[in-house]
Amino acid sequence: MHLPILRTLIIGLLLFLFHIAPAGAVTLTVGSSSGWVDETLTIPISVNNPEGVAGAAFTIVYSSSLTVTVSSDFFDTFYSQFDPLLTTGDPNPDGGEYGISVFSVTGGDDITLPAVVDSVNYYQPLIVNPVATGLMVSAARCVPGPAGGPAVLFSLKVKLKVGEPSGKYPIQIIPTELNNTDAGYAAGGETINLVIGSDLGQPVESAFPILLDDVGYADNVTNGQAEFILDSDGDRLSDTLENAGCTDPNDADSDDDGITDGVEDANHNGVVSPGETNPCKLDTDGDGIQDGTELGYTSGHADTDAGIFQPDLDPDTTTNPLKLDTDGDGISDGDEDINHNGRVDAGETDPNPRRAMPWIPLLLLD
Repeated sequence: MHLPILRTLIIGLLLFLFHIAPAGAVTLTVGSSSGWVDETLTIPISVNNPEGVAGAAFTIVYSSSLTVTVSSDFFDTFYSQFDPLLTTGDPNPDGGEYGISVFSVTGGDDITLPAVVDSVNYYQPLIVNPVATGLMVSAARCVPGPAGGPAVLFSLKVKLKVGEPSGKYPIQIIPTELNNTDAGYAAGGETINLVIGSDLGQPVESAFPILLDDVGYADNVTNGQAEFILDSDGDRLSDTLENAGCTDPNDADSDDDGITDGVEDANHNGVVSPGETNPCKLDTDGDGIQDGTELGYTSGHADTDAGIFQPDLDPDTTTNPLKLDTDGDGISDGDEDINHNGRVDAGETDPNPRRAMPWIPLLLLD
């Protein structure tokens, strides 16, 4: 693809549209996401109605504590966009999936992909430039967007830089301001429209309506945020939650029963809910056998105190850490497994319901 064609798709199109009257605004929404400080969050930028959308250009503003990358399926690749268009033949690929492809266009110059600008290969009409406050993003489509419900224009991959504090970080959209006089912009800077459309059935002077301009744009933009949650011990309970409760934010297994706090508090709400063991209590049901031993744990977490934890010496059989008498024989599990090691040793009865009365099958055979 030649440089003039790239300008037409990205820069020339936006410059041309700058002076065209609005035709009914769309709404842009920046999503929100939360995760742990070591995770990469995905945040979509969506439009409520993609019908007719042919281009988008705006600046994404965020904290310098974040790293953000941008991708787009909506604006697709040059190859996929040009492939359905009228040409004199199929593209001639060379060099594999991302090699050079040539489209012969009826009555025009051949289109060569990828587009190369300033020694950079572009495989899709998406340009992302870093600025002091974030990223300038612009993209275009050869064919206007289809009718339908909300569509994701861009996807952001957001990561918190190492050493930066946890918390909520706003992700905002503002108009891009350009001062490139070579492209026709005023030296003092001009803001450009955020979303433009395309109506292929209209004459050129009205074929590219503005769907969201730079004036009053805030009424049609909903901004989002990335929230990064601190979990110092990696048990997948936030430090805030653990500091407010009985678990230790710096100890993944606060009660040393071999089960991490986040596994015991499965819904991560800081409360012992039905079906959960107590992360602050070594033996939730009070039968004398540790929760981890009853569940068949043979080893604990790195934070588990080996001097306290009792590994299950027979992990093939387990008892219920929430039930004092698992097999319902009237004898508590701890009274049957006298040494509380999870194994049926000499002189002990079996608290496991699968083997509590092994003589019943023999009686049934008689």
